[in-house]
Amino acid sequence: MKPKYTPMMMQYLEIKEEYPDTIVMFRLGDFYEMFFDDAKTASHELDLTLTGRDAGAKERVPMCGVPHHAVDAYIQRLIDKGYKVAIVEQLEDPSQAQGIVKRGVIQIITPGTIMEYKTSTANNFIAAVGVFDFHYALAFADLTTGELMVETIVKKMSLLQNALLSEGGREGGVCGRELSDQLKQLAEVNHMMISLFDHEDKSHANDRRFKEITDFKQIKVASLLLNYLEETQKRSIDYIQPIREIRKDHYLEMDIYTKNSLELTQTIRAKEKYGSLLWLLDHTQSAMGSRLLKQWIDKPLTDRSEIEKRLDIVSIFNDNFIERESIKEMLKEVYDIERLAARVAYGNVNARDLIWIGKSLKIVPELKYQLQALDQPLTNELAERLIDLSHLTNLVERAFVETPPISVKEGGMFRQGFNAQLDEYLDARQNGKQWILDFEASEKQKTGIKNLRVGYNKVFGYYIEVTRSYLNQITDDMHYTRKQSLANAERFITPELKEMEAKILNAEDKIVNIEYALFQEVRNHIKEEVHLIQDVARTIAMIDVYIALAHLSSQNAYVRPEFNDEHVL
Repeated sequence: MKPKYTPMMMQYLEIKEEYPDTIVMFRLGDFYEMFFDDAKTASHELDLTLTGRDAGAKERVPMCGVPHHAVDAYIQRLIDKGYKVAIVEQLEDPSQAQGIVKRGVIQIITPGTIMEYKTSTANNFIAAVGVFDFHYALAFADLTTGELMVETIVKKMSLLQNALLSEGGREGGVCGRELSDQLKQLAEVNHMMISLFDHEDKSHANDRRFKEITDFKQIKVASLLLNYLEETQKRSIDYIQPIREIRKDHYLEMDIYTKNSLELTQTIRAKEKYGSLLWLLDHTQSAMGSRLLKQWIDKPLTDRSEIEKRLDIVSIFNDNFIERESIKEMLKEVYDIERLAARVAYGNVNARDLIWIGKSLKIVPELKYQLQALDQPLTNELAERLIDLSHLTNLVERAFVETPPISVKEGGMFRQGFNAQLDEYLDARQNGKQWILDFEASEKQKTGIKNLRVGYNKVFGYYIEVTRSYLNQITDDMHYTRKQSLANAERFITPELKEMEAKILNAEDKIVNIEYALFQEVRNHIKEEVHLIQDVARTIAMIDVYIALAHLSSQNAYVRPEFNDEHVL
C-alpha cells in the first residue's frame, strides 16, 4: 500500500509518535519546521505565520518554522509557557546518504533542563520524587551548574509540596500517575511542569558522585533523575558534582509560607528580589556568589559551630579592609565559571566562553596569596581549596584571539603561532588577498577602467565587475568570461582569477576545518579538568559571599551576634 505522505513527512511522523507530548522542531535546511498540531500550537504561542506544505496527501500539512540561528529565543518562549521541545537534526552527511537523510532527536528541552537559563543569579532545579512506604525521597539537580542534592521527608503531601516549592524548581518528575494527579494543582498554581518518569534501567550507585550518600531511597531517586537527564539530553552528564544531602538537623526548617512571609528571597506583593533580605545582603560580585548566598538564606544553619565559623571568617574580612577591598576588586573579573564549566562538559561552549574561564581562573594565584597574607587558619583553609589551574589559563591565552567569533565553525578563533599547519593556510589566505588587490590594480591599468573592481560573494565566488558604460573597453584578448549580469553592470572571470580563487577558497575551507578540530582539542583538554574548575568555582563563590557580608557589616557598623546558653536576651 502506498504511504499517505512523502518519505520526509513519514520520517517526521515516526519521530513524533515517540514524543507525543513534545513539540518537535524538525531541521530542514536553515529552518526548524513544525507540522500538524505542533505547527498550530507554535504559530499561536510564538506569533508565527501558519502556512502549509505539500506532503503527498490531498490536503496541505499545517506548517510553521523558525530560522536556525534564532531558534534559542523561540525555544525559551515555548519553555516559559510550559512546553517540552524535541530538537531533530540530520544524523548523517547528506552527500553520503542513500535515499532520505537520517534524522533523529538530539535533545529534549524542558523547563528543568534548559541550559541557556535566562536568570544568572538563580538556580534552575529539576526535581525527582521517589515514593516509599513511610517516606518520600527527593533529588534536585541543576544542569546549568552541575549541582545535585537529595533529601528524605516523612510521607505527607503537605511536606512534599513544601519541599518542591522551597527549591523553586520549574519541573518535577514523579513515579506513579496517582502522585502526578495529586501534584497537578500545585504545578498549575506555581507554573511547574510535572512529568511522569520511571527510568530505572541504569543504576548509578557505584558512581563517584554517590560516595557521600548511603540511604538506598536517596540513591534510587538520584539514579532515577540522572537517567531522565541522560535520556532527554542524549549525552553523558558526568560533570554533575558529588551529591549533597539536605539534612534536616543541619538547617532551620521553614515551610514555604514562613519563607514568603519573612520575604527572605522575594517580596510578597511584587514577587521580586528588590526589598527582600536577599536584596539587602547581596553585595556579591559574581553570579555564583549570588546563587550561594540565596541558598544560605533559604537554609539557615542550626549548628552553632558552623555558624560561628562563618561569623569568624566574616570578622576576619571585616577587620582587614585593604585585603578585603583588594579581593573584592579581583572578584569583579570573575565570570560565572560554575555554569561555564557545565557548558564545557555539556558540549555547547564556544571560544568566548573558554576565554572567560581563562580570565576568571587567572585571578586564582593572586587571590590565594591575599588569603594567605591574612595568616588566619580559616582563610588559609579557603586558600588551600584554590587549586592552581594556570596551565588552563596559559592554554587559552596562547590559543585564542582577544575577541573570537561566536560560532565555532567559521574560523577566526586562533592566534597565529598556535598551530603550524593552521599558520600555513592563514599565510596562503593573506597572500591570496594581497594578490587580489594587486590583480585589481593591474586590471584597472590594463583596461583603463578606473571604477573596475574585484569582488566576492558566496554564490558566485570572485569576479571582476564592470559597469555597462565601460563594457566597450573589454576586448577578446583580455580573456574575460561573462559570469553574471546585473542591471547596471556585468561580472566576469579570467583563468588567472579562477585559479587564485581555488587556492584562496581551499585555504578558507582548510582553516575552518583545522580551527574546529583545534577548538575541540582545547575544549576536551579543559573538559578533563571540569571537576577541578567546579571546586575552584565553589570556593570563589564562598569567598565572594564572605566578602559581601563583611563589606555590608563594615558599611553599616553591624555588630557580631553573641550566643548565650541562658535563654536570656
